[in-house]
Amino acid sequence: MSLLPKTFRRVVCFPQRVSSPSLVRWNSTNGVPKPPLKLVAELRKHTDVSISKAREALIASNLDIAKAVQWLEQDLATSGVKKAGKLSDRIAKEGLVSLSVLSRGLGDPPHRSPRAALVELNCETDFVARNSLFAQLAEDIAHTAAFISEAPSNGEPSFLTLNLDAFVDAPLLSSKPDSSLTSSLTIRESILDIISKVGENIVLRRVGALVTKPITSASEGYCVAGHAHGLSPTQGRIGTLALLRLQAPTLVEALKRETFSPGLDRLSRALARQIVGMNPSQIRAAPSSDESEQTALYNQPFMMYGEESQVEAVLRRWSQEHGLSEGGVDVIEFSRWELGS
Repeated sequence: MSLLPKTFRRVVCFPQRVSSPSLVRWNSTNGVPKPPLKLVAELRKHTDVSISKAREALIASNLDIAKAVQWLEQDLATSGVKKAGKLSDRIAKEGLVSLSVLSRGLGDPPHRSPRAALVELNCETDFVARNSLFAQLAEDIAHTAAFISEAPSNGEPSFLTLNLDAFVDAPLLSSKPDSSLTSSLTIRESILDIISKVGENIVLRRVGALVTKPITSASEGYCVAGHAHGLSPTQGRIGTLALLRLQAPTLVEALKRETFSPGLDRLSRALARQIVGMNPSQIRAAPSSDESEQTALYNQPFMMYGEESQVEAVLRRWSQEHGLSEGGVDVIEFSRWELGS
């Protein structure tokens, strides 16, 4: 007969003997010690996985960080394929337009050719669109497109739309210069990876690139301008890339001026913001068209440059002030993308 009061009988328990083999299983798996917290934290810094998944990866890879990353990539890709199959019918209308400018061109030492890209990555909700994992994926895809795209074969500078079926099989390149661990995932696999993490359908809708061949002429050069409205100057619901051409016999001398590069930077950024904010339909107005006069970029007041004069007039004046008296600067092409349009 128990001497304890009834109210205590159910909460009192006595320790049971735990055999040593069970302790060994708890502390190790197949001879691999339990991963230290410092190693788990280091792996999660590179992969953004849960603590339990990081431990599982480290145990499976014998506490090797690089091998653990590869193990996680394979594991996440497998789970991403399964989850993507379940979510593929769900509508993805939110997301980000993201741009990457690897080289501005003229004014960007050592006067390299322009190299930039624009992408639209869709998800289901605005909540995921603001998620750092989703934003980083969009940034990396744009960076990859700018890096691997080639100039048009005919040599004419133009904005090219990339073939998605071929593009998504390219390896994803990180936009972070200090990335210590490189991923072996393709763009397609990286999208599946994020799907498995955020639980939403994610679709790469379109990718475009602006790349020109190296300029050999001393009197001609190109410069790319880019801007996005939303999360940052490179990501948002609207984004644009514009290509500027500079021509003048005195171009080489003008480039040597201390004020030229900063002035060109300010002008190009203002042009990109003008295109994003004022939504022009074309560069110049078509002959005998009142409607095109109102929507042409060159006919708009250059508000983003702090001017009431039309864009074309400001470009002519800027050219004169910066030593491009014969020729000048012109916008020869632009592409403006709006989320879902």
